[in-house]
Amino acid sequence: MRVELMDSRPNIWRRLSVAADTPLSLLHEFIQIAMGWTNSHLYEFSRERERFGPPLVNMHAANDTMDATSDATVQVRQFLAHAGSQLTYLYDFGDDWVHLITSEGSVDAPDDAPPYVLAGERACPPEDCGGIHRFTDLLRAATAKSRKKKRSNEDELGDFDPAHFDRDRVNEKLLVYYKTFVTGERYDGDIDNEDEDDAGLWSSPDPADVPVPLDNMGNPVLYDPNDSRGPDPLRWAQLDEDEHVQAILAYHDIMNETVAMPQIHATAHALVEHHLLSPQLPSAKRALKRAIEHGLSRHDAIHALSQVALSTMSEHSAHRSASKPGIRSRQRSTASTDAALDMAYRKFDAKKWLRAMESEDE
Repeated sequence: MRVELMDSRPNIWRRLSVAADTPLSLLHEFIQIAMGWTNSHLYEFSRERERFGPPLVNMHAANDTMDATSDATVQVRQFLAHAGSQLTYLYDFGDDWVHLITSEGSVDAPDDAPPYVLAGERACPPEDCGGIHRFTDLLRAATAKSRKKKRSNEDELGDFDPAHFDRDRVNEKLLVYYKTFVTGERYDGDIDNEDEDDAGLWSSPDPADVPVPLDNMGNPVLYDPNDSRGPDPLRWAQLDEDEHVQAILAYHDIMNETVAMPQIHATAHALVEHHLLSPQLPSAKRALKRAIEHGLSRHDAIHALSQVALSTMSEHSAHRSASKPGIRSRQRSTASTDAALDMAYRKFDAKKWLRAMESEDE
């Protein structure tokens, strides 16, 4: 299929190969990685009057708009089986990045063939830059002869290179995501060549010795924060956010662990586990590794990282509220959430955190 960002000039596009039985919810993830987005906003697929998306998408729809069908229940083959058939993918209901997906036909492939980008051109725009027309204006300003305009554009776009597209890097990220969330494997490789500490982060460790807790019916609990392997990626990906929280609450109930504000506590756990499984935030996994190396149990390390994540997101939200409207303030807020989290996890000092906890105990 060809995925093209509408109204982009020159065209920003990718030629993507995916299995015909891929649910649209998973196609969304593949498109995010292939295009270079950061998965920071809501999205929906549509064709004519039909809409497909995650449950939250209906909360943001106009009153006269038909409710969206869950995109997890619809497969690619139902809309893109024949060459020329099309589907629209909208990402970010604020900037409205509209992508046209056009089927280029089907070919025989192994059942376990991962998603793959065959070709593409140019970088997708920076998140929250104001939409395609504002982005076009910024690119025009970049080529303007006026030095003043050039300096203004550089302030807003930073070191963004509109011509950049690294197909090999994108396919590496797609493979990591596919092996982690679709096949349930662990990728044995290096997803960040700039950091040697990433090597082997996605490989399977030795089985943990921690016993798996059972619920009152004798069924295994889906979540155990002390399991060094973390939640099973495939099973975890099949649960929605509420089910993640319920699984974490169930663990604490089984273990008779009483915590203040259990719902918030469980939500914080779920947030960190999501970051640990995200190919976009390998720094979270490295931070966890450092915490464990300094003597923390995995469970306590999750608590430490949840403080990092929540404080970073809170500061980010406060900064956005205090900032004046405009392209630069938006880029420093929601658009850079992943970047802020990545930096916070990279800077996480396990020794410092332990000293702070010891001081509180005293």
